[in-house]
Formats: sequence, C-alpha cells, structure tokens
Amino acid sequence: MALPRCGGRPGHPAILGRRPLGELAASPADENPKLLIARYRSRTAWVDTAETGTIEDVDTPEDYLRIIGEPLSAALARRAGQ
Repeated sequence: MALPRCGGRPGHPAILGRRPLGELAASPADENPKLLIARYRSRTAWVDTAETGTIEDVDTPEDYLRIIGEPLSAALARRAGQ
C-alpha cells in the first residue's frame, strides 16, 4: 500500500496492492477503510508531499465552499450552462 503524507498526516488517495484491495472488497460496506489502512501500516510506503489537497476532505457543500471559495451550487450551475 502507498499513501501520501502531508505535514505528517496521512492523506488520500491510497494505492492498494492485490491483498489489501481484496480485503477491502470483501469487507462490510459500513466498515471504515481506516481499519484496513491501520492493519497494513507497517507495510505502507509513504509519499511525503506538500500538496494539502491530499489531506482535505470535500464531503459537504460547506467543505466545498471553505476549500474552493465559491458555493457548490454556483459551480454546478456553471457546468450545467456548458
């Protein structure tokens, strides 16, 4: 497994090998993928980066506004107009 790390914090995306990918596919849908990452921590290749996007989560319209600086609705309206 390989993971980016920014400022000492693990980020995303994770690059999974065959075994952890199989475990992820077989795990219950409600299981947190962080548990899988924890099991493979000692065998993880860390890719240090200054790219803060690797540790940002954009899960809500409020997250989008905070990170991008414009409402998600404005971005969607712009895209619809293309």
